[in-house]
Amino acid sequence: MPGITGVIGTEAEAKVLLKRMYSSIKHEDGYLVDEHFSSTFNIARVHLGIINPEPQPIFSEDEGLCIVMDGEIYDYEEEKERLKAKGHKFRVDNDPEFCLYQYEEYGEDFVNKLNGSFSLVIWDEKNQNLLIANDRYGSRPLYYDWKVALCIGSEGDFAG
Repeated sequence: MPGITGVIGTEAEAKVLLKRMYSSIKHEDGYLVDEHFSSTFNIARVHLGIINPEPQPIFSEDEGLCIVMDGEIYDYEEEKERLKAKGHKFRVDNDPEFCLYQYEEYGEDFVNKLNGSFSLVIWDEKNQNLLIANDRYGSRPLYYDWKVALCIGSEGDFAG
């Protein structure tokens, strides 16, 4: 079943966990997997290679943002031309890249303007901010789990 899995944390911590996560949704040998590991953000996309087949994540022009997306956006050519007029250069020229530049222009509210069937994840490296969204009808299910590591200092106080 196509989908997106991710882990916020160091690359060393994430490699084993992320592989286990995406292996659990990769039910067929024909499914493709895109992986990305960094010191803070680790993500994988399982897909069929039909819609937006280009490898992901896709990075912004300054590489401060990246997006991974499953699904598609409908009828966005007019808005894409506005983004080009504002100076955005489309290198991959696909739906995820369009969403990434929409996010740069309009912030998190850009999601309310999208028409499509999608789940997406945008990572803002500079601000250490994660945006997870899906279409308004939930046609691509979205599940997440937020785990926080707690640390106890040598004095016995909460440090996490």
